[in-house]
Amino acid sequence: MKNTIKNHFNRSTVLLAAVIIVTATLISVHGANSNGATKAEFSARQDFTWPFPVIDWGERFVDEGGNEHLKNRIWTAPFWYTIADGEEIPVRVYIVYNSITYETGSSRKHGQTIIFTGGVDDVPTDETTLWEGNWHGVADGEAYSGKCQLQGHGDFAGTKIKATIERCLDCGDSNIFTFMGTILYPQGE
Repeated sequence: MKNTIKNHFNRSTVLLAAVIIVTATLISVHGANSNGATKAEFSARQDFTWPFPVIDWGERFVDEGGNEHLKNRIWTAPFWYTIADGEEIPVRVYIVYNSITYETGSSRKHGQTIIFTGGVDDVPTDETTLWEGNWHGVADGEAYSGKCQLQGHGDFAGTKIKATIERCLDCGDSNIFTFMGTILYPQGE
């Protein structure tokens, strides 16, 4: 019995040492920033104050439980983003919007987003798209919070944005949303 415990202990010690050596080697060789990836602060604001162009009103229906569903409502709106240095860049956002609003008034929302350059009535193209990705969140009354993840295109190819979204409750009649998060530059910047 003592030999079995001793042999098990010796094997466990050798295995643990091997795991530590392999882990240390991987960290030193690959590291968290082995490819020079860097992160920068990303912030943005989006103005959904009417009027803004609705491209497609989508499908609306009420299910048997009294919950309202919106599917594939599409619009564009002004969007301003800032990366680290504080300069605010005006662009546009193209939103595909889906939601379920429950009888209580709370709702779940999700969809796709394209941030692009262009005029008021423009829609994004491959040449004008800066980032695209998905968003989701919940609303209760006037409050909204959510998250988004976006992938870069064109000059921002390879970048990734992760941000939280909040509706500004102190903005009066304006329907302003703020984004706070990071942008990852995989090859460094």
